[in-house]
Amino acid sequence: MALFNESLEGRFNQAIQRLHGHKGMAPAPQIAPEILHVIVLEQDRPESYYLLQTDLWSATRGVAADAAHVSLAGIVNPVSSGLLCVVQSVSVANKALAAQLIEVHVANVVTAVGLVNVVEFRDLRRRAGAKHPAIQVLSDNTTFLTLAAFQGSAGFPAIAEEIQIAAGASDQPLLSPPFILPPGTELVLGTAVPNQAIDVDFSGYVRPLAAQDLL
Repeated sequence: MALFNESLEGRFNQAIQRLHGHKGMAPAPQIAPEILHVIVLEQDRPESYYLLQTDLWSATRGVAADAAHVSLAGIVNPVSSGLLCVVQSVSVANKALAAQLIEVHVANVVTAVGLVNVVEFRDLRRRAGAKHPAIQVLSDNTTFLTLAAFQGSAGFPAIAEEIQIAAGASDQPLLSPPFILPPGTELVLGTAVPNQAIDVDFSGYVRPLAAQDLL
């Protein structure tokens, strides 16, 4: 039998239990009418994310130039991850100090493109030194002759932003984050023309996917 005002989201109960050191059953199976239950979204202290099953992560990827292909770097949330991935910041590192036009795409996951597990945890209580087991980094400079070819291989490919980097300019942050990536989607940055390298830094967080996230 369901309780009155029953709290069905287990991760909030778990956070209360850990913060107060409660023993035994969940401390807040229901919300009493006389208690004001306030959740301030995205304003909690970063060290408390761990208690809400939320992992802070970061990744960096450099992709060399190839004479015939465009270079791509991105963050991929695999179809089977069971996670919601939020990309909070993205910065293009212009190591070659060359003039570049970079396109930023959001799309369905493209198969047959190089994926590597190099995403680091930013909270060192979470398997310090290990890589995130699910979220992946895309790295490719051998598959697509043009960015149009990449767009043609992806579902709902949208250009979220274009970055024009002047010769000699330093790192360039994106203006369009955050990006919310449900399972089976990716955020990809690519050089507008072949024979250019790309170096990108990413950071964000992931948490378990709930049914209401996809409503």
